[in-house]
Amino acid sequence: MIKLPIVVFHSGRWDDTNNYLNYKTKSVLVDEMMSFENFVSLILREVLFDASPSSIQLSILLDYGITNIQTVVQIQEDKDVTWFLSLVKGQITRHPLVAHAIAHVPDMDLEWSSVVDSGMDNLCSLLPSSSIDDDFQILTDIHVSSFSSTFDLKENDMFASKELLSKSFYYIAIKNNFEFKTVRSNSKSIEFKCSQDNCPWYVRASRYKGGKLWRLRKYIANHNCSINVIQTTHKQASSSLISDCIGKDFSSFDRSTPNDIMIHMRTKLGVNVSYYKAWRAKELVMNSLNGEAKESYALIPNFFMKLKEINPGSFTAYETDTEGHFKYCFMAIGACIEGWKYCRPNISVDGTFLKSKYGGTLLTASTIDGNNQIFPLAFSIVDSENDASWRWFFENIKNSLGDREDLVVISDRHLSIPKSVHNVFPNAEYCVCLQHLLKSLKLIYKDPIIDKLFFRCGKAYTVVDFETNMRWMESMYPSIRDYLSKVSFEKWARAYCTRKRYQMMTTNISESLNAVLKESRDLPVAALLDSIRQILQNWFYDRRKVACCMRTVLTSWAEGELRIQHQNSRSFTVNAINDVEFQVIDGRKQFIVRLDCKSCTCCVWDLDEIPCAHALAVLLRPVGNHANWKSIGIENNILPPTFKRQAGRPRKQRILSIGEKKSHSRCSHCHRAGHNRRNCKFPPFLQ
Repeated sequence: MIKLPIVVFHSGRWDDTNNYLNYKTKSVLVDEMMSFENFVSLILREVLFDASPSSIQLSILLDYGITNIQTVVQIQEDKDVTWFLSLVKGQITRHPLVAHAIAHVPDMDLEWSSVVDSGMDNLCSLLPSSSIDDDFQILTDIHVSSFSSTFDLKENDMFASKELLSKSFYYIAIKNNFEFKTVRSNSKSIEFKCSQDNCPWYVRASRYKGGKLWRLRKYIANHNCSINVIQTTHKQASSSLISDCIGKDFSSFDRSTPNDIMIHMRTKLGVNVSYYKAWRAKELVMNSLNGEAKESYALIPNFFMKLKEINPGSFTAYETDTEGHFKYCFMAIGACIEGWKYCRPNISVDGTFLKSKYGGTLLTASTIDGNNQIFPLAFSIVDSENDASWRWFFENIKNSLGDREDLVVISDRHLSIPKSVHNVFPNAEYCVCLQHLLKSLKLIYKDPIIDKLFFRCGKAYTVVDFETNMRWMESMYPSIRDYLSKVSFEKWARAYCTRKRYQMMTTNISESLNAVLKESRDLPVAALLDSIRQILQNWFYDRRKVACCMRTVLTSWAEGELRIQHQNSRSFTVNAINDVEFQVIDGRKQFIVRLDCKSCTCCVWDLDEIPCAHALAVLLRPVGNHANWKSIGIENNILPPTFKRQAGRPRKQRILSIGEKKSHSRCSHCHRAGHNRRNCKFPPFLQ
């Protein structure tokens, strides 16, 4: 194998301009084909006897034949060694190898916030004593508010990173209204120069002894730029810097627009930024607050695992395609699953679009609790509203909430929903939202009076009331009955529904829930799910506090409903038919109330399961006079107490206690005691 001679510089030092000084020279023969590992071993064996493989740094000094111009190239892997050996063939002295042993430097990869908390002394103790200068500062973080008119940097200042150093001078340039350009930037050093050729402003910084810190080596802060070159726009005002400026003023649901950010930058820093920069800056801020949209999908399994750990009884599920791409996810929190047992067996479902980068649809299921408040049950993120996604959603509802007797599912008229309901819940009743049906109806019948009559039809408790309002609509539009009958009266009319819809005639609770989640729908999926959890947590906490203060058996809403019905019942006349049946007369209308089956011919008590006014007239009717009070039984008769009457007139006044004096009345006319105004014979009292 061919041996190649190379020249090795060693035991020297690097200066600030990447020149290797005070070195020693040694020639070494190496194989033409050699791996990086063997190459390092050879250098250690022939040149740097006391160094370790981890401390050696190999570099090539590329000489282009031009005075004082050379480039340093690191050798770090096999291909670098091969390239170097091919380069030095016949040019041994032009491209020498520098073998430099790096002295041990304390690990600067620290948590900078903890360093700041522990004080400057602790950080300085990590630096070699020869490098410590009392007149320098160490910057670990900056914000635009830190840069007052008197703030400036000076030579020997230290920075936690190269990015922090660059950002510091970006702020200074914007504050002082000048621009600079980057002359050189690599892993070891960086140089800035004013964009105007004749200006002396200059910055040079380099990595401090191979560690994480960067030191400001040279800084000429003077400017002699003409006022003519000052611009309102600024190249240093990048989207990253703008995001730093506005980041602390943003929240996860900030509604600021790019135009707002443009105005903010103009008023705060005096620079004009483009719409795209402002938009990009907002994206960076939102990503820092809520995470990247792409990475958010990978967080779903971890979020679900943590959710079930913190909220026992929660149910979660997710599904991906054959290539591992996200398809669906489902979440039902344990408190919602437990509370569903005590709610009316009606579920309102709806879907709404998501506004994040990858789109999608949020499916929700909710009901009404005992206080007539929205009670969310389950949430799912899917690709779109279709047969597959709705069926997957209902299957997970069944797995988490179970199947209940007399279940009613209410939704808009999306065709996939009734299919999925009948497939997953064959015994459930599917009903249509009145509001969505009315929207379809108004496309044909545009008369505003139809709105009121249609709602009166849908909300009627009896077939008689339904038919009355239907005939009024038919008198104006004869074809309207046929149109509505095609939908099927059982799907939308309370009087014809085979199940109890209680007071859930629309999907308004789903629409209200969508409105609450309007801002959350901008977030990436993992942040969206956590936002939903946070909203439910706040709701349930507030409701728990209210419930703990209740002093009634029923909820405040139910109490209010009964008060209204009781107020309406005060003018009714009640006639008993037997022990359980009563006739209630309401003006010219008569109703029959049956207490044994909790029923009234008005059907309100039957369908809502809250006593109607007629029932309350019976339940809270007066007890009557003593002639109607029945004796329970002879064995329960109560006799008057034993009493011996004293002789004479019965005493009407009480006996005075010891020391108590009898009060004498005083005349209000003359103010004398012993008589009253009625039999006063004295002149009036004059004040």
